[in-house]
Amino acid sequence: MMKDSDFVDPKNVVKCRELLYRLMISQLFYDGHHQLAVELTGLVRADPPCPPSDRLLNIFRQASQIDSNKPTNVFDEITSGLDLEFEIESSALAPEPASYETAYVTSHKAACRAGCFSYDGQLVATGSVDAS
Repeated sequence: MMKDSDFVDPKNVVKCRELLYRLMISQLFYDGHHQLAVELTGLVRADPPCPPSDRLLNIFRQASQIDSNKPTNVFDEITSGLDLEFEIESSALAPEPASYETAYVTSHKAACRAGCFSYDGQLVATGSVDAS
C-alpha cells in the first residue's frame, strides 16, 4: 500500500532518486537477494529500513503495458542522428573532409544546433538557432 510519503514531486530529482533506490532495495529483499539489498542499503544510507516489496516490479509491469499500448510514431524509430559531442577512438571509415564535393553552403548567423546526414551519407543538412 502506498503511503503519503511515497508521493514525490517529479521535479524533485533527489527525492525521486531516493524513492527509486528504496524501491530497488525492497524489490531485492522481496526476490531473496538479501546480500545485495544490504549492500545497496549501506551505499545509499536508506533510513528507515526498506521492507520487502514487489512494488517496483508492479510499477515496471504497468509502465510496460502503457508503453505497449502507446501508438507508435514513425519518428520514434529513427536512430540516424549524429551526436556532435561524441568522439570515437578508432580511425574513421569516411574519406577526408577535403575530398567532399560542396553542393551548397549557407552561413549560419547563430550557433549550429542540429545536423543530419542522408541515409547514403551523400548529403548533410544543418540547422541553427537563427532558423537558417
